[in-house]
Amino acid sequence: MSRSGRLLLTGLFGLLLLVLFVGIYCGGSTSLRGEITLEGEDETSIIPAARVVVTLRDTSYADAPSVEIARQEHENVTTLPLVYELDWDEPLEDRPEYSVSARFYDSEGNLTYINDTVFTVKPGDRRVDFYVIAVQR
Repeated sequence: MSRSGRLLLTGLFGLLLLVLFVGIYCGGSTSLRGEITLEGEDETSIIPAARVVVTLRDTSYADAPSVEIARQEHENVTTLPLVYELDWDEPLEDRPEYSVSARFYDSEGNLTYINDTVFTVKPGDRRVDFYVIAVQR
């Protein structure tokens, strides 16, 4: 084999190793981030101290419960917007629908804010901003 053939073969082998390394060590973990705001508010909103649960769910099947993929909890939240970041290990499959949501609870565990709109997440999305509304009592 000629010298140029050996160099080409060595280069291709190195590229293969790099692709495998990236796939194993970087390709498995996925994340989604964004900001949660109060509907209709453009600036900082003051809210009662709250525990906030942000989730990413597989909501593809209408006749089955949704499946939680990722969750993040925040304690003592008093202002919005709230920045969230959800991390999970497996890439999203090409399913019809995934969605992100947030639930806010007061110190007694009562639901105070929630999103009343589906905020869809597609495979490959890295950022989804969404809003919540006050729960009417």
